[in-house]
Amino acid sequence: MLSSILAGKPSSIGFLGNEGVTQALEAVQNPAACQKLSDKTAHDELCFSDLARDVAPYNVTINNLLPGQFETDRLVSNHERFALASGQTVEEFQSKSKRGIPAGSFGQPQEFGAYAAFLCGASAGFVTGQNLLLDGGQYPGIM
Repeated sequence: MLSSILAGKPSSIGFLGNEGVTQALEAVQNPAACQKLSDKTAHDELCFSDLARDVAPYNVTINNLLPGQFETDRLVSNHERFALASGQTVEEFQSKSKRGIPAGSFGQPQEFGAYAAFLCGASAGFVTGQNLLLDGGQYPGIM
């Protein structure tokens, strides 16, 4: 697969979470080179950034989208279950969840799609090897 991508046409590869990164690395890189690291997170991050740098000269960008709480059917069903278990209404539970997000709301699937589409387009050709948070400011650290 990678050889066809590297044939010369600009391309983008996107992953959701570290599991996707790990699976891609196993397919296109020598896994033994990265398995020497004992810490799984360090392993994923190092190999992910190495792969992004290796393919960048071929106009291939690889980025990792890290979504926060997006208003999907899964989020709603989880909130229904958690609200029931905690004796709250769904609205109360969701309101409390939104207070933990600096943006004050859940992300919309269309927002995620637009961001992913942008990263796959020519306008984002200089963005590669990045972990990109889409969480309304919820993560308190620096990536």
